[in-house]
Amino acid sequence: MGCSSPPCAAVQEGPVSGVAPVTGASAGHAGRDRQLVKRRSDDESAEIAQFVIFGHDLACLLGRKINPRLWQTEAVEPFSYSESIVVAASPESLYALVTDIARTGEWSPICKACWWHGGDGPREGAWFSGRNEADGRVWETESQVTVAQPGREFAWLVGGKFARWGFKFTPTPDGTQVTETWNFLPEGRAMFREKYGPLAKAQINLRAEQAHAGIPVTLAAIKRIAEAGSSG
Repeated sequence: MGCSSPPCAAVQEGPVSGVAPVTGASAGHAGRDRQLVKRRSDDESAEIAQFVIFGHDLACLLGRKINPRLWQTEAVEPFSYSESIVVAASPESLYALVTDIARTGEWSPICKACWWHGGDGPREGAWFSGRNEADGRVWETESQVTVAQPGREFAWLVGGKFARWGFKFTPTPDGTQVTETWNFLPEGRAMFREKYGPLAKAQINLRAEQAHAGIPVTLAAIKRIAEAGSSG
């Protein structure tokens, strides 16, 4: 659901796969990125370089340039991001669209499928799972709905406490302003530090970049789908 690899205690995630060689302009960017980790030990640098190159590949996939600052040893702050777009459709129809989570793969660049637990639906307290795919990796998350107000807002917590994602719908003269928001909560950052140790900052920065790159892609896709449906 608009998820760009959200963190979760229930995540089933394999190690980053081997990185294929890059050439040309891509090689130049990757070379500069690798310089950011030279101060690390050899072992840590090798692993972090994989995350750097993965971020570069993600940017190519989404057509957006990665900010090199995100790959330095300092964590990205603030741990939140949001963007908005105006869609020529009603708030009620847009709410119905994004809460039909079985369709998530139609607009999310990373979350390819979602399903409700026990045949549940978009109500506060309900749980659902999501399957994410990126750079040859596949992992799943579990999330709990925290806000379900038809025509106004739909939001959920990944893992029940680690990251908050949500959509708000505000009427405008031209339709509806849709705002998607991501917040990487303190519990999520603490879990990453425990799980990844010295690589936690690189992983946190990776999640931040995925959110920054993925949200505008998600919103553009929702606009295209909703407006095509309205005109059909």
